Amino acid sequence: AADPAAELERAFAAADAALHSGRSASAELATMATTLIAAVADTATVALAHVGDSRAYRLAGGALEQLTRDHTVAQQMVDDGVLKPEQRDRVPFANVLARAMDGGGRVPEVSRLEWAPGERLVLCSDGLNAALTGEGIMAALEAADPAIAVERLIEAANRADGPDNITVIVLELSEASAD
Repeated sequence: AADPAAELERAFAAADAALHSGRSASAELATMATTLIAAVADTATVALAHVGDSRAYRLAGGALEQLTRDHTVAQQMVDDGVLKPEQRDRVPFANVLARAMDGGGRVPEVSRLEWAPGERLVLCSDGLNAALTGEGIMAALEAADPAIAVERLIEAANRADGPDNITVIVLELSEASAD
C-alpha cells in the first residue's frame, strides 16, 4: 500500500510543476500563486499536507483544535517572539504569505494524526477562518450532517463579510466506517 503522506507530497509537487509551467507561459500569470491543503484519511489515520494559510481543524470531544500552522509573515513573527499569538490576526499584514504554491518547488508541511469515530476534520481556505472564530466554527459543526455543517460554515462566513474566497470540506469518521 502506498504511503498517504508520500502520495500527498507527490501531488503537491505535480501541482507546483503545473504552476511553474503556467507562470512561465504567460506574463499575465507570472505572479500566480495559491495556498493548498489536502488530506488522505482512512478509518484510523489522517495524512495532512498544506502550504500557505489554508487550515485544517479537528473537532473532538467538544474541543476544536487547529492542526496546521499558517505560513504567513505574521505567524513567523509569532514563532520568532515578535508578536503575541493573539495579535497575529489583527496586524495589517496578517494575510501576507511567507510560503505558497508558486512553481518554485515548495515542499508542503506534512503531518499525520490518528482520529476516532465521531471526530470531524475541517479543511478550509482562509476565507473561513478570517471570518469566523473557533466558536463560530464549532457552532456550525454541531449539525448532524457534515454537508449541512459545510453549508452553515459558508453561510456564517458570508454573513460575517468573509474577506476572501470561502472553501470548506468537512470529513467525519462515523461509527459504521470504523467497523
